[in-house]
Amino acid sequence: MERLKRLSLRTSLFLLMAVAASGASILSILVQNGCASATGRIMRKYTAVQSDNLLVVHSELSARDELLVQLLKWTSNLFPIVIFCLFIFLAARKYYLSKLERPIALLIEGADQISSHNLDFRLSYDGKDEMNEVVQAFEKMRVELENNHIKMWRAVEERRRLNAAFAHDLRTPITALKGYNDFLIEYLPSNQLTLEKTRRVLHSVSISIARIEQYVESMSSISRLEDIRVHKTDILPVRLNEALHELLSMHVPPDRLRYRLRMSIQEAKIRVDDELVIRVAENLISNAVRHAASEVVIECRTMEGELALTVRDDGAGFSGEGLRMAKKPYYHDPLTIKGQAGIGLYICEVLCRKHGGSLALANGENGGASVTAVFSCRN
Repeated sequence: MERLKRLSLRTSLFLLMAVAASGASILSILVQNGCASATGRIMRKYTAVQSDNLLVVHSELSARDELLVQLLKWTSNLFPIVIFCLFIFLAARKYYLSKLERPIALLIEGADQISSHNLDFRLSYDGKDEMNEVVQAFEKMRVELENNHIKMWRAVEERRRLNAAFAHDLRTPITALKGYNDFLIEYLPSNQLTLEKTRRVLHSVSISIARIEQYVESMSSISRLEDIRVHKTDILPVRLNEALHELLSMHVPPDRLRYRLRMSIQEAKIRVDDELVIRVAENLISNAVRHAASEVVIECRTMEGELALTVRDDGAGFSGEGLRMAKKPYYHDPLTIKGQAGIGLYICEVLCRKHGGSLALANGENGGASVTAVFSCRN
C-alpha cells in the first residue's frame, strides 16, 4: 500500500490492471482446464476402446451427466468474462481507495471550508503522485486567498483608522468655526464688535477654513496612493545623485541650513522606480528641513539587493511616542512643529511598502531624527 502511494497515477493504474488481467487469465485457464478435464472424465464413461483405431461411444448420456456437461461448458465459456470483470472491478476499487479517495476528500473538505469563508486550515497529503501536486496547488491557492483576505482586512482597518483620525482632526477647525459663527451672530447685530475685533475673528475663520482644506487635500492624496503602480527600471547612480542634489538645493535654505549628501553605491546600475524614490526623498527632506537646527544629512547606499535612503537632521528628534506613532496618519509629535497635516511619513511608508521595502524611524546618538527608507531592487 505504501509502495503504491509512491507510484504515479499512470504507473499505479497500469500495474493494477496488469495484475488484474494476469490473475484473471491464470484463473480462467485453470478453470477451463478443470472443466475440460471433468468433461473428459464424464465422456470416458461412455467410451470404450476396442483397438488402437476404433472407438465405440454409447449414443446417449444419462440425464445427470448431460446436465453436468452443459454446466461445465457454460462455466468454461462464461467464467473468463465474469472473472475478468470482477478482477478489473477490484483493481479499480483498489486504485480509487489507495490513490484517489483521500486527496479527493481533502479537496472537497477544503472547498467546503472556503465556501464557508474559513481560510484558517491547512491541507496536507503524504502521497508522492500527481494528486499530491493537486493538493499542494490547492493549498497554495488557499494561502494566497488567506494572504489576500488579510491584506484586504488590514486595508479596511487602515481605512477605518484613517477615517477616524481624519474625523477627529477635522472636528477641531469645525468646532472653532461654529464658535466663531455663534460669536458673530450674538454680537455683530448689536454693533458690539469693533472693526479690529471683527477682522481678528474673520482671520481666525480663514485659518480654520485653510486647515479644513488642508485635511481634505491630504485625504485626496492618501486615496490616490492606492492607484500608484511601481515601474522599476535600471538607472545610473549618477542620475540618482543629481536628482537628490536638485532636491536639496530646492528645499534647504542656504541662509539657515547646510546639507551633506553621501553616496555609497558600487553597482553600475540599480533597478528601482526612480520617480517613487524621489517622491519619498522629497517628503523626508522636507520634514528634515522643518525640524533641523543647522544641518541635514542624506546617505544613500545599497545592501543585499536593496537601496537604503537615510535622512538625518540635528533637531529635537522624535519623542518616545513619536517613534511608535509618527508613521500613523494625522499624528502630531509633541516635539515637532505644528501646522502640518501629519501624513508625510505615512505616505512614505506606503510608497516604500509598494516598492517591496520599509520605513524605519530612529533618533541619532547625538540627537536629531533619522528616517531610513528601504526600496527593493529585485525584480
